Amino acid sequence: MPMELTSGFGRCLSPITAAIVAMAGVAEVSPFQVAKRVAIPVILGLITHIITLFILFL
Repeated sequence: MPMELTSGFGRCLSPITAAIVAMAGVAEVSPFQVAKRVAIPVILGLITHIITLFILFL
């Protein structure tokens, strides 16, 4: 389960993911701009996720 959640965070950072490409197409912006915009919240969420895993399982 933790690995699946972590891969979900990574999927949000990829500019070639289908969801990112679709959102960028609707908003008429580059997929790279969308990926850059969500990078900081996703990285913070990933760090929080890792810290929570250490607290709960170690």
